[in-house]
Amino acid sequence: MKPFILLGSSIIIVCILISAVAFINKKNEIPQNHLEVVLRDLGHQLLLTAKDSTSRVMPVKKLNENTYQISFQNNFSFISDTLINLIQRTFKKNALANDYIVNLRDCKQNETVFAFEINKQAGEFIYSNSNYNLQAIIVQRVSGMSLADFSNKYIFEPAGMKNTEWRDDYRKVVPNRAIAYNKSGSSYLTNMPNENVYGNGGLLTTAEDLLTWNNYYLTGQLGSPSLLQKQLALNPFNNGKKNVYASGLFVDSLNGWSVVRHDGATAGYRSNLEHFPQLGLSIAWLSNTSQSDMSNVPSVVRNLLVKKLNPVVTNIPPVTSVDVKNFLPYLGAYRETKTGNGMRVYKNDTALFIQGNIRLIPIAPNVALLGRGRLEFKTLKVPTVYYITPANDTTVYYRADTSQVSEKHLQEYMGIYFSDEAESKIRILVKEGKLMITQRGNQFTLSPVYKDGFSLPGGDLYFERDTKGNIIKLFISYSRARKVEFIKQVPNNKKAP
Repeated sequence: MKPFILLGSSIIIVCILISAVAFINKKNEIPQNHLEVVLRDLGHQLLLTAKDSTSRVMPVKKLNENTYQISFQNNFSFISDTLINLIQRTFKKNALANDYIVNLRDCKQNETVFAFEINKQAGEFIYSNSNYNLQAIIVQRVSGMSLADFSNKYIFEPAGMKNTEWRDDYRKVVPNRAIAYNKSGSSYLTNMPNENVYGNGGLLTTAEDLLTWNNYYLTGQLGSPSLLQKQLALNPFNNGKKNVYASGLFVDSLNGWSVVRHDGATAGYRSNLEHFPQLGLSIAWLSNTSQSDMSNVPSVVRNLLVKKLNPVVTNIPPVTSVDVKNFLPYLGAYRETKTGNGMRVYKNDTALFIQGNIRLIPIAPNVALLGRGRLEFKTLKVPTVYYITPANDTTVYYRADTSQVSEKHLQEYMGIYFSDEAESKIRILVKEGKLMITQRGNQFTLSPVYKDGFSLPGGDLYFERDTKGNIIKLFISYSRARKVEFIKQVPNNKKAP
C-alpha cells in the first residue's frame, strides 16, 4: 500500500495526506529519523509560507509502517500553487519519491478541500461535464450575460446559425424540435433531458447549422486573433505519450486522414461532428434515438465519403507461447490511488485472468494484452502494474493487501452511509455470505478485489478506516464520478432503519 503522511492542527485540524509508492533516496532506503526530520522541516516551511513564524510543528509521529503524522500548534491558510511548489521542491531535493498524491483535508469536518497528484509515469484523459458547466458560469460572471445570450450575440448570429440555441429552459416550446426516444423492445419510450443545466451539453441545433459552424470556426473567423490554433493544441501525457484530446476537441486521424471531431449524448439524443482538413470535408450527424443499431451510422457514412489510406489491420491478439508461470511474482491484488479502483490478478494452469474472469493474453514475460490495451507488470519497491489503454492513457496500480471475506470481516462494513455531496443514502449489508449495497430498492453484490476494496456493476467502491481500524466512510467511483464520499451514519452493531 502507499504510505501516508498526516499533517494536522491542534485547533481546527487540517490534514495533508501525502501518499507515495515508497520514500526512496536513489538506491538506498531513507533512514526513519532522517525522513522525520525532512517531514518536520516541510511543516516549518509550510508555516513560513503562511507568514507564521511563531507556531510550532509538533514532533513527527510514526503511526504505523507507512503512516506519519505532523501536528501543528495552530491552524494556517495556504495558497495552492505555493503549497504544490514547496512539496515538489522538498521531495525533489531529498529524493523522496517521484510519484505521489497530496490531499489537504479539513479534519474537523472530514472533508477534502484541495488535492493534487504528481505522477511522471501515469497519463490520463478524463472528460469533465462539470468543468464545461463551470465555464458557462465564468462567461456569465465575466460578460454579465448568460451563456445563451452571449452565444447568440457573439457566435450564433455572426456565424449565420439561424436554428441554434441553448436549452436554458427545458420547459420552453421550441418549434420543430425533435423529441428524444429510447427503444424498448419493439416500441419506443420518450427520454428527454428535463434539466436547465447547460454548457456541457444542451445545444439545440441542426446538422446544417453544425456544418455552418465548422465552416465559420475552422476558417479562423471566431476571435481576433482566431482562437482555433490554441484550441487545437495538444499536450502530451505525463509519461510523454501522445494525447489526442485538445481543448474540447479530438485531434487525431480516421481512415488514415487527419480529423478534428467530437461526439455527444444526452438522454435519447446522439450527435457526431467531424472535419477532415486535408479533404475540406465536414460530416454532421444527429439522432433523436439512442438505439444501439444507430450508433454505427457515422462510421458507415464516413467510410462512404472518406477513402481509407491505410489497409485495415485486424486487431487479432498475437499467438504467444509465453508461459503463465512467468506471472507468478505478479499475482495478487492491486490498487490505484486516484479512485481506489482495484485489480486482482490470478491464474489457472494455462491462463491468466483479472477479476470478472477476464482473460489476459501474455505477449512477454511481464506484459499481457487486456482487450485493445495492455498491462505491464514491474517489480519495483512495490510491485506495480501499468494499464495502458489504446488511447495511451496510463493508470498505475500498486500492490495491495488481499481482501478478507469471512463473515466476521464483512460485518465490519455493515451500516447506513450518507453523502452530503450526492444527497443520497445507501445501506451496506451481508446477505448469504456476500456483501451487498442497497439504494432506493436496488440491490447489488460487492465483489472483493483487495482489502477494503470492492467492485460493483459499472464502478468501484472502497472503505476507509480511522487510526483505530474502524470503518468510517466509503467512496464510490464511476466513469464520470470519482470518489463520491459517503459517511457512515449507523454502526453495524445498531439496527438500521
